[in-house]
Amino acid sequence: MSKSSYYTNDQETAITTRIVENFIIVWLDLQQNELDENLINQFRQTINLIYFFSDTEQCIDYISRIQDEQIFMVIANSFDRQYMPAFEQMPQLNSIYFLSIKKIDYKEYKKVKGNFNRVENIFKELKLDLYLCQRNLTPISMVNSNSINNFNELDESFLCSQLIKEISLNMKWDENAKKQ
Repeated sequence: MSKSSYYTNDQETAITTRIVENFIIVWLDLQQNELDENLINQFRQTINLIYFFSDTEQCIDYISRIQDEQIFMVIANSFDRQYMPAFEQMPQLNSIYFLSIKKIDYKEYKKVKGNFNRVENIFKELKLDLYLCQRNLTPISMVNSNSINNFNELDESFLCSQLIKEISLNMKWDENAKKQ
């Protein structure tokens, strides 16, 4: 990865454009170390949107602008702990993964998933966390206020099909059920 793939002020439009995906990876590396393209592609197969930052303030600014998506953050190498309380307060930040050879004490922070010494280990943990997060996404239907009054006037066939479905799902299936 070249340094040009890191977030800069020129990429302001990337922040303001609407993100279609539910999840984003934010990668904070103050040293701007090179990351293997194959690893980046592996992450992109799971989450297409990956933003790289080399400045903590810019990273915090970006995360604070995200409203509807869940962010999974990788903090690589050295990191200033003074920013952890700010990260902990961000509701859009789901999980933090430390990538460091040296042990980092993270027990006091609930969003930190662990200290990993290899990117591959973060990838495995991230895939599991994504799976759990996707399972928790609940579809919500929006109904305007005029439609609420029409609930009493639902189509009879719809109500019948719902009743049949409910009965068949709650019915105990045994030998007696076959006879009935």
